[in-house]
Amino acid sequence: MKRSHPAVEPPSEDSDEELAPTSKKKRCYTTEFKLQVIDAAKAGSVHGASSRFRVDRKRIREWIYNERNLHNLKNSSAAGRIASDFREQAGH
Repeated sequence: MKRSHPAVEPPSEDSDEELAPTSKKKRCYTTEFKLQVIDAAKAGSVHGASSRFRVDRKRIREWIYNERNLHNLKNSSAAGRIASDFREQAGH
């Protein structure tokens, strides 16, 4: 026996209804912050660090996987170059 489902229509343009956002705002984290979160996760747990720093557990696991690259980025001379170039363009 087949069941029929009522057709769902999207709200019209004059409707006051709004569609819920489907994605969260993308955040930028500094290398220092990422390394601090990694240290906390290693000292305790990924779950604890996630709660403490309000970062998704999957993101923390990715940072741990890329920890060596993060340390290299932190120690490279280009680590702050983007921010300083932006300040120069902005006239600061």
